[in-house]
Amino acid sequence: MSGAAVGGMVRRGRLVRRRVIGLVAGANAVTALAGAVCLAVGWLSLGDELSRRLPWGGPVLGGVALALLVGVPNLLLTALVIRHDPRTAAGAVVVGAGLVGWILVEVAFLQVVAGLQVTYALVGLVLVWLGLHEDR
Repeated sequence: MSGAAVGGMVRRGRLVRRRVIGLVAGANAVTALAGAVCLAVGWLSLGDELSRRLPWGGPVLGGVALALLVGVPNLLLTALVIRHDPRTAAGAVVVGAGLVGWILVEVAFLQVVAGLQVTYALVGLVLVWLGLHEDR
């Protein structure tokens, strides 16, 4: 295989990873912001018991935190991908680690582990992995 062919495969692999980062971050941004709104206005209920475990005993702060700590960073990461910004890989690592951290804090507050939390923790780990391997 020629050096040009190998170089082309490396570039294609990098492009695919970058697109996956953009799709994952974009989906996370949309779902986090929608979830934040629904939680804050009461369209999404955690139930009385779980709501009491939240800071100040209600979902509004949880919704605001979800928007600011998950929605906005994922939105910014999506923008980095769209702009072909060289900071995309580092951003994916930071946003992915932040998502895992968010889930750990959520589990600590709610004292419940649900399938959705496990799924999003795995999504965060995928973002970290993609960011660490984006430049290869």
